[in-house]
Amino acid sequence: MISSINSASREESTPKPRTRIHKKHNCRNCCRSYLHLGNLNKHLKYECGKEAQFQCPFCTYKGKQKSHIKQHIANRHPVMLKQSGYF
Repeated sequence: MISSINSASREESTPKPRTRIHKKHNCRNCCRSYLHLGNLNKHLKYECGKEAQFQCPFCTYKGKQKSHIKQHIANRHPVMLKQSGYF
C-alpha cells in the first residue's frame, strides 16, 4: 500500500515537457523573430542595423533602447541614481 502511494506522488511531480513557442513576427532585415508585433516594431525602430543612440549619463555605456539604459543605471550606478534623481 505504501509503495503505491510513493509511486503515484513521483508521477505527479514529474515535470511536463514544455511546448515550443512559435514566434510569428520575423524581421525582414536579420534573423530575429518575435512573439509580439510591438517587439518587432521596437527592434526595427531602435535596433536593426542602427548604432546605439541612448547614452548613460554616468559612464560611456550606450544602449539601443531607453529601457536598456534604465536597467544599466539601476544595476551599475544605484548610488548615483539616488543622488541625481535621474528617473
